[in-house]
Amino acid sequence: MGLTLDRAAREDRRLQAAELLKDYGVAVVARKLNVSWAAVNKWQRALLAEGTLGLRTPTNQFRAPALNAGHLQLIVAALKGSPEAEGIKGAKVWTLPAVAGLIRKITGYPGKVSRYKAWRVLHHLGFQSGHKGGRPAKDATAPRWGRGKSTRQS
Repeated sequence: MGLTLDRAAREDRRLQAAELLKDYGVAVVARKLNVSWAAVNKWQRALLAEGTLGLRTPTNQFRAPALNAGHLQLIVAALKGSPEAEGIKGAKVWTLPAVAGLIRKITGYPGKVSRYKAWRVLHHLGFQSGHKGGRPAKDATAPRWGRGKSTRQS
């Protein structure tokens, strides 16, 4: 298969495939461009559905929006309350998925906010995990995330 290319080169290759697909079949185009048949099939479907715009590289396709100072203030204010007060049903304590949902709600981001992104935001704001290591207790009545000194025992 082909070498790893930057975005512009990958887009150029897809557009080149569009030109070749006018005269050749999927197998020939795949061989000429040194890519898989599956990739050429995918490009062909995009070409038929959306034209050459379907072959363009989307901008920021996997990137969640940057959080500004206003977003961070809203997140801190929301974290001081309970998850249920923020409309997260069934959550008694703040967990990473609940914080991810909160970030999605505040920013209006339609995609998925990962648990890792939620963890990074919490640490950026000075929050630390409240459990003592290992798995948290099944009866998680104490807040799992709090600001300030860690409750972990070394």
